[in-house]
Amino acid sequence: IASEVGGLAYLVQDGETGYLVPSRSPEKLANRIERMLTTPARRKTMGNNAAELAQDYQWGGIAERLLTAFDNLLQPQIQRRVS
Repeated sequence: IASEVGGLAYLVQDGETGYLVPSRSPEKLANRIERMLTTPARRKTMGNNAAELAQDYQWGGIAERLLTAFDNLLQPQIQRRVS
């Protein structure tokens, strides 16, 4: 359960990997907490979904994506210098 602010609003997929609530909304936060506490099957599914999504944010994968992006940016420049 996270507030709809900053990176949290990007990372938490409402209803799939957790719940998003508007910031400064204690009633909606309480409602989501109650829902998580009273629906163990849903809680487990969301936890599994969140764990799967978290795999995309391991340092090895992030580093690999960055290296690929840098390579794609530099490749045209390298080809021009070789030509």
